Amino acid sequence: MEQLLQSERDGACNWEKLADELLAAGLTASALSALDMVIDNEKDLYARAISYDRMGEVEHKLNMEWAAAADHRVANRLRGIPNPQAPYLELDDGELTVLSAHNNPEIFERIMASLPNSPLLNDPMRDPTLSKRAAMEVPKPGHGPATDDCSFFVLDLDDRPILQVEADVTGDRFLGCRQTAILLTKVAPDHPQIPQAENLAVRQLIVALEWSGCKNAVFEMYPPDTLPPILHKWVTNSGIRTIPLTAAWIDLSLDAEEIERRYRSAHRQSLRWGRNNMRVAKTSTPDPVLLGYYQQVHDELHRIPGLPVESVIRYLDEGRLNLYIGFYEDKPVVALLSSRHGTTTYYAASAKIPIGNKPLGHVVLHQAIMDAKAEGQKRFDFGGLNTDKYFSEKLRGIALYKSGFATHTQNYVHYLVKL
Repeated sequence: MEQLLQSERDGACNWEKLADELLAAGLTASALSALDMVIDNEKDLYARAISYDRMGEVEHKLNMEWAAAADHRVANRLRGIPNPQAPYLELDDGELTVLSAHNNPEIFERIMASLPNSPLLNDPMRDPTLSKRAAMEVPKPGHGPATDDCSFFVLDLDDRPILQVEADVTGDRFLGCRQTAILLTKVAPDHPQIPQAENLAVRQLIVALEWSGCKNAVFEMYPPDTLPPILHKWVTNSGIRTIPLTAAWIDLSLDAEEIERRYRSAHRQSLRWGRNNMRVAKTSTPDPVLLGYYQQVHDELHRIPGLPVESVIRYLDEGRLNLYIGFYEDKPVVALLSSRHGTTTYYAASAKIPIGNKPLGHVVLHQAIMDAKAEGQKRFDFGGLNTDKYFSEKLRGIALYKSGFATHTQNYVHYLVKL
């Protein structure tokens, strides 16, 4: 065992070699654990996919067909291949039934279209009409993992939606919602069967967790709200990790002077510098010149854009995005996207080419905020901020930057749970 655990490089444990030897010896349960360690210590997506496929093969030989299929689905996603044809179990409970986006995408879309007042339409992270579409786009080969949609409605006897649960999984990450957490959204909040619907929804999410091959799911709660009893029980019994976060936004009903006055003092100074030294160009249509600058900024940073140019063009055409380019000394140095979600505008993405310690981004973001106000939007949202000491210094620095613009903040919690 000591020889098998000693790697030829860096003195690290050679879990892959150990897994091979354990499989050869017929010690399959231990081999699966060793393959788990291979995955935990491997950053390359394709290498992890190979280990998941190997796990699936071992599980298949043990007649663990459900687990084997789940691991092969994970391997597909890591290679950038979603699993739309894989069978997905839908539960029911008395008069209540689950209708999933995976099995019934067209019916799911029709129901969604029949809910013009759904709170999800104003939620930048969970908006099914934009954020979801962007998340579900199949990546170009080598451009990252794919996503499987695990969203569903809980319907009553008359096929009326009671709850909507937006959930998905990218690669082998957690079961969540567009890289944030799952909410049980009441689309019929006065329905008498809400408690029963919540119970069914949580049971369905456990199925989704197993089907997707994930180890964890993430749920969100804003105090003083409480979790449904069945979810509270799962959270309590699963050895959870609690992740504190901060929501930050701007109330766009405030007048422009008041919004700017509430910026952090250092941000106001940086804004003044930007007004004197930079130029900002904006488009809400697919302007080929600004789109070229968008790609140029990312190329110079050696970064793959969070939203590919083809997608930016499509969403600009639909009136869902604004694209901003910030110029310093006639050179494009900042690219920023803001997205529209109902009456909420979201700080969707930005990239900045550093030039010393010059505050290049402030004037560009300020322009996006003022444009959202001029468009009649109610809220400019920064999403969840990683303010807690649990997060890296880089993430806390980004959170500090964004919170310096916000007029309002609110603390909330993510619960990371397991089966």
